[in-house]
Amino acid sequence: LVIGNSLLLLALSLVFAAPLARSLSLEQPYLPALIVLESFGMAMLTFYNSVLSVDYKYKEYLVLSLVYAVAGIGGSVLFSVEKEMRQDDTDAANACFTVGTLIPAVLVGIYVVIRLWRKDRPRISLEYWRYGMAISLPTVPHGLSQLLLNQFDRIMIKSIIGSTEAGLYSFAYNVGM
Repeated sequence: LVIGNSLLLLALSLVFAAPLARSLSLEQPYLPALIVLESFGMAMLTFYNSVLSVDYKYKEYLVLSLVYAVAGIGGSVLFSVEKEMRQDDTDAANACFTVGTLIPAVLVGIYVVIRLWRKDRPRISLEYWRYGMAISLPTVPHGLSQLLLNQFDRIMIKSIIGSTEAGLYSFAYNVGM
């Protein structure tokens, strides 16, 4: 179900790339697709970490989380240095930081899918899917409002002062948290 939803959202984000980028104030039209890919990876990591917790496989949980965190930070730093070395404002240079966290998320997502597929082939159960959707769909507006509330300070700083200041605030806020 997660894979199917991710593929559907990826297709929609590719078809409606330009309008989505404009409405989200994104400079590159392909960023919504990258966001969907990273969301897929994070969803699979969260799901698999839940499975590992239930199975008391804390060592694998720790190793997978550590590998993802180190790879995400390392990739972001590596691609940020690459961006600074380019000294230009191309789309590739602007997406460097995003790609640094995207690649580990997608690789972890693929690893989890392969790992779960080897353990037990997935089966489609419309009964379970209906049950899961009945519980999950009402929480979507709540989750979106939480996301907006958590990002509202950054959105206001960006719209009033600028992107650089919003980025500095976001960095300081994350370090503080």
